[in-house]
Amino acid sequence: MWRCVMKSIRAAFLPLLLAVASTAHAAENPDEAKILKIEQDMAAAQTAAEFLKDFAPDAVMDAFFPGQARGSKAVATAATTLFAGTKDLRATILKMSISTDHDIAYAFSTQRVVFTNIAMNKVQDWVFRQVDCYRKVNGKWLVVYHNLSVPFDPTTGKAVFDAPV
Repeated sequence: MWRCVMKSIRAAFLPLLLAVASTAHAAENPDEAKILKIEQDMAAAQTAAEFLKDFAPDAVMDAFFPGQARGSKAVATAATTLFAGTKDLRATILKMSISTDHDIAYAFSTQRVVFTNIAMNKVQDWVFRQVDCYRKVNGKWLVVYHNLSVPFDPTTGKAVFDAPV
């Protein structure tokens, strides 16, 4: 019984502990702290405008069907389509790694998102990987490349949306 209780407690508090640890590390490096804030804002976004506020005009988004979107107009169209098809969007950053070097940086994270797919009228619960590449322009970090991925099962060739973290 205690093992079950401890697993439940660990599952409930692990994302919080990881977020606190990531924040503490980022506080040591101002550039990493700025990027962490952008990543947290993207995870909390409820509209395409909120999500895209730190994207460069020439950004590339390689995340949603039908494929790569290049430039602000195509990226905005892809993000608007995504947000229009969802409601009750809740994302949690489970793991985060950020690295900066002068005017380039990346953020790699594992996230969990729960949302209602409007077309299916069904709650979806996915774990995915996110990679964002940044360029510092006039002192401001901007996303220049955004990619989402999910692992796949090599025996079936299908995506695994509930893969272990």
